[in-house]
Amino acid sequence: MHLRFVWASGASPNFEPGRRVMLTIFEDSVAGPPAHVAEGFGRFSPPDFARYCVKARASLMKSQNHLIDAVDSGHMIEETRSELSALAEVSLQEVTGLMEYLQSPEAFKNARKARERRIASRPNREP
Repeated sequence: MHLRFVWASGASPNFEPGRRVMLTIFEDSVAGPPAHVAEGFGRFSPPDFARYCVKARASLMKSQNHLIDAVDSGHMIEETRSELSALAEVSLQEVTGLMEYLQSPEAFKNARKARERRIASRPNREP
């Protein structure tokens, strides 16, 4: 979504200050969701991962709000906002599905099995 926004906004290093601020705000908000999902994955705990997915969803919604602001301030046309918002909707559906799985008994069972396999594969250490 980020690259599509930059392209749609006609961003260049020399565009007017208000537009640069809008782009910076939007860049920050669209960088959040993948970072949150990655950090949650690294926790290797379904409840923690689910919490980071909640943050990713909130960042996606924030990005959609910034798209509306971009149209309202004349930095983007409605057609572009609609296209980018549709991409965000797909991402919201995917993150929501992941959250639902992470909160399921199946996720806890799978995480426990993976931990047990990891522990079993460690070399035995003798005192």
